[in-house]
Amino acid sequence: MVKKALLAGGAIALLIALVFGRSAVSYISTGIGLARETIRDSVPVEMDMKVARNEIRALGPVIDDNIRRIAKEEVLVSRMQDKVMRAEEHLAVMKSEILRLTGDLESNGSGYFVYVKDGREFSFSRDQVKRDIETRLNAYQSKEQEKTHWRQILEARGETLAAAREKLSAMRSAKAGLEVEVERLEAKLEMVNVAKAKSEFKFDDSKLSRVRQLMEEIDTRIEVEAKLADASEAYPIRIPLEDTTSTSVDITERVHEYFGQDVGVLAKQ
Repeated sequence: MVKKALLAGGAIALLIALVFGRSAVSYISTGIGLARETIRDSVPVEMDMKVARNEIRALGPVIDDNIRRIAKEEVLVSRMQDKVMRAEEHLAVMKSEILRLTGDLESNGSGYFVYVKDGREFSFSRDQVKRDIETRLNAYQSKEQEKTHWRQILEARGETLAAAREKLSAMRSAKAGLEVEVERLEAKLEMVNVAKAKSEFKFDDSKLSRVRQLMEEIDTRIEVEAKLADASEAYPIRIPLEDTTSTSVDITERVHEYFGQDVGVLAKQ
């Protein structure tokens, strides 16, 4: 299956190369770009919002890890500061002792020097004092170089720590800004969805229309029945026999009774 797919892909690529020539690479890359855009546009916005929220949420552990690293670096920097401070204090003591012995050597022209420690006296020759000063000076210079090295490391780590703190602050601010922004986008998307649902919503009132039409038909039939009832009373097909006591009167008698003498005059004319 894989072999067939590779052969098919190679055949398509060869066909494109034959048709488009040197521009084949551009056409292929453009086609791939368009395909990516099409796939990207087909992803629902809601899914993008969830991905954005997950990415913002994933910044939390990164920030916490940086906080721990900064805290550890702060401890190390603090320890190094103490170390440099103790070194400076020790160098100050060493310097004081060197200067004292040098002053004794310059001020005392005798061949012996007496020093007291813990209630005991110690006697040293002039050469012994010189050798001791030389030894102390060499140790002082070594310790001073070591202290300088530590000071340089301390300054470098201090700068790194300050930069890390600044980056952490910027990352926190950026995360907070992204959280506000995603909230705004979600609210905007919700408004768009509401407007879209409002425009696309169709109320099914067909049943209500059928009921109204039925009521109109019923009303029409009732009116028709009423008119038929009126017509049957106005135009009876049989002689009404309700009044059985009435007597018929000759029409000519009614005419003479109504017009009187005018009937004879009109008849002669």
